[in-house]
Amino acid sequence: MNGAVQEKSEEEGIEFDAVIYTDGKNISAIKFTEEKTDENERMAKVQKMDGIPLFILSEPVLDYSVEVDRGGGIKWKSLVTGGLMNNSIDEDIEQFVKALDRKFKKDKIDAIMYVDGKQADGIKFKA
Repeated sequence: MNGAVQEKSEEEGIEFDAVIYTDGKNISAIKFTEEKTDENERMAKVQKMDGIPLFILSEPVLDYSVEVDRGGGIKWKSLVTGGLMNNSIDEDIEQFVKALDRKFKKDKIDAIMYVDGKQADGIKFKA
C-alpha cells in the first residue's frame, strides 16, 4: 500500500478499503459501496492490453496454472523504486505483453499475471 496515501488518510481521518493505481502516475484511495460477501470479496474488473487480460499485482479468482515464468529485461528504475517511478509499471507491463504476445496468440496462455517489476507469469485457466 502506498505510504503517502495511508499517511494522508490517517491525518484526515479517512478510512479506505483499497488503492487504485492508474496511468503510471495516480494513486487513489477508495471505499467500497457494497457490503462484502463471499461472491464479491476482492473482485475487480480485468484490464486488457493488446487483447490480453492482465492481472496486475492481483490474482484471478479462477484456478490457473503458470505456463510461462517471464523475468528479466526490466529497467533499473523499476527495480529500485518497485515500479512506482515515471510510468515504469506501465512500461514493464508493455514489455511483458510484447514478450508473451506470441504465447497468447498460440493459445498457450490465457492471461498475464504481473507479479512485480521483475516478473510476470503467463497463466492458463484450468477447465
